[in-house]
Amino acid sequence: MHDLFIILLSFIPALINVGLFIYAFYFLKRGALVNAFALLVFSCAIWQISDSLIRFTDDIETASLIYRVLSFGVLFLLPSSLHFSLLYIDKFNKNNPSFLLTILYLPSILFYLFNLFSLPKGYFISDEFWHFMYVPSGAIDNLMLIWLGILAIFTSIILLTYCYKIKNADKNKYKGALLLSIGFTIPAFIGIFTQVIFPLFFNTEEIPITTTFITVFSISAIYSLVKFKYNLFGFSPYSISEKIFDSISEGILITDVDGMIRYCNKSFYKNFGYKEAEILNSPKLKFMVNKESAIQFKSYLLNSSSLNNKNIELQIYHKNGELKDVLINRQPYHSITNEIIGVISLMLDITPLKEKEQELYKIQKQLLLNQKIAGIGFISLNLKTNEIKTSEVTKKIVGMDKSGEVITIQSINKIIHPDDFESVIFGIKQAIENQMPYKIEHRIINKKTNEIRWIRANAELLFDGENNPTELIGSIIDITKDKNYERDYLIAMLKGEETEKTRIAQELHDGIAQYLAAINMNLNGIKENIPTTTLDYFNKIQKLVIQTLNETRNISHHLIPKEIELGLEIALNHLSERYQDKNSITINIKFIHINEITIPQFTKFNLYRISQEFVNNTFKYAHAKNVLIEFTADKNKLYFTLQDDGKGFEINNETDNGIGIINIKQRVKAIGGILHMESNPNQGTKFEIILNDV
Repeated sequence: MHDLFIILLSFIPALINVGLFIYAFYFLKRGALVNAFALLVFSCAIWQISDSLIRFTDDIETASLIYRVLSFGVLFLLPSSLHFSLLYIDKFNKNNPSFLLTILYLPSILFYLFNLFSLPKGYFISDEFWHFMYVPSGAIDNLMLIWLGILAIFTSIILLTYCYKIKNADKNKYKGALLLSIGFTIPAFIGIFTQVIFPLFFNTEEIPITTTFITVFSISAIYSLVKFKYNLFGFSPYSISEKIFDSISEGILITDVDGMIRYCNKSFYKNFGYKEAEILNSPKLKFMVNKESAIQFKSYLLNSSSLNNKNIELQIYHKNGELKDVLINRQPYHSITNEIIGVISLMLDITPLKEKEQELYKIQKQLLLNQKIAGIGFISLNLKTNEIKTSEVTKKIVGMDKSGEVITIQSINKIIHPDDFESVIFGIKQAIENQMPYKIEHRIINKKTNEIRWIRANAELLFDGENNPTELIGSIIDITKDKNYERDYLIAMLKGEETEKTRIAQELHDGIAQYLAAINMNLNGIKENIPTTTLDYFNKIQKLVIQTLNETRNISHHLIPKEIELGLEIALNHLSERYQDKNSITINIKFIHINEITIPQFTKFNLYRISQEFVNNTFKYAHAKNVLIEFTADKNKLYFTLQDDGKGFEINNETDNGIGIINIKQRVKAIGGILHMESNPNQGTKFEIILNDV
């Protein structure tokens, strides 16, 4: 409804000027003055229509096209105003009119051509209130603004000076000139300050309200023409150009200062089903307006002390009882002494728009219900103001169920889990800098229950006309159950693997190893009976049997590291000794402030397996000389670090492909840890596992 309001701010005045153009062009006696006035109101209407279309469109490129094509409205308005003013005071050079017309209109023609070919550097920006606003930039725009400002000032000076000169002469002519001067000067200086001085000298955005106020001049001019210049007929609610008003599709209602209805056009009668005798000269508002709106409507019509247009939206009954939604735009009219004697109201039937609005509201309500059922929350971040908007589902997910409680930038760091905060901020920055979608899974701390929850966030960037990101908008969903299921599955899978490894190790130890040991004993028993000629061959066979036996025992021990039952540090030291005995590699084990009693056996066992995998990969691929395994405690966190000085690798290329790293990731996830990996070619590798201290 806000969008409709700002559109109608310029569209309804445009309708008035269209009506005035029709009146001047077709019903007044043709001449230079009337022609200039017709061009003036036509230019004014085009400018207002241009503003309305720009506020209506959702596309900044379309807004720019509309501005370029229809910019002749504002460019010809002020030259035609000065032209009209010179004719009005009889100062137009009739001996050489072509020269003066060239001076007046040639710059506007050139500026219009510049706009058509997009030569000015001005651009449109999105605006929360006005939808789109034009920001002048560059020499051409500045010259154009200065040119229009000079014309406006010059026209005002001419009219005011003329009023001063004739104030003691013809009374009616003075009143007409004064009305014309005031009617032009007020919107002119509003436009000069809001759309010329402020943008040029204070580097602010334009405030596009001149299109609304300029209609005051149009109505003042037509009043002055018919009353004080041509004297065709007196001005009254009954005779005010009924042909113009009846041609307008919107209803027109004229009331006097006492609230009595004095005039309605044909569209009003058609829209609301009343006859002229039922409405005129009586305060019939109470029969047309429902009780809730009656007082408000009456106050609106009678509060005519201000010259500014005002809009109000009310519900009015049709004669058949049907309730209609109406948008009303009010403008006062004056007596020859410039006193307000009544109000002209344009009444636009917006019932179809309201019905569409209700349909959209139902769709939005259904969408919110579907999101609520699916547990999907909405969230948006304004990148300029840092304002955060959320749905009720989002508030529920993060534990903010209190009415009116909102998520702010200040409270967001208390919601996101401290261990995930940096990665979330980094992800947002990456999305903005690279203009890419934002996707992340991270933990939050529910404010209501204080429990840790997992969420999945997906968001996209919105951009302005300059392709600058303005808003990050997306959804969040609670995936805690999925994460718990995934972790339970990993734990079950890893435990299943260890059970199978235990069974295989037992089979190797109790089966194959025993058979090999028996074979070796039998070989020792018959060794004395072996002929000398075949003894060397016999010894080689026995050596292979012994090697196979030792390898079988090593595999069995690797599958079931019994040292882990004595403690993680002892097990890691045994692992270090086995690798250092066979290879030219140094493995340092450091435990700092670690109390192993508080660490679950499942966690210690998986940390041992992770260490095995890391050392094995280092030995096979990294060709490192030194390995560090460090386990430290700091406040409420445990840090398990694995580091080597090997050849390293590109994490982005190999992270998802290496089976060893995949196994490490699964084990870290199973024990509820967070894995940070650092590696670059020829710079070694570092894995850091962060655990909550138990």
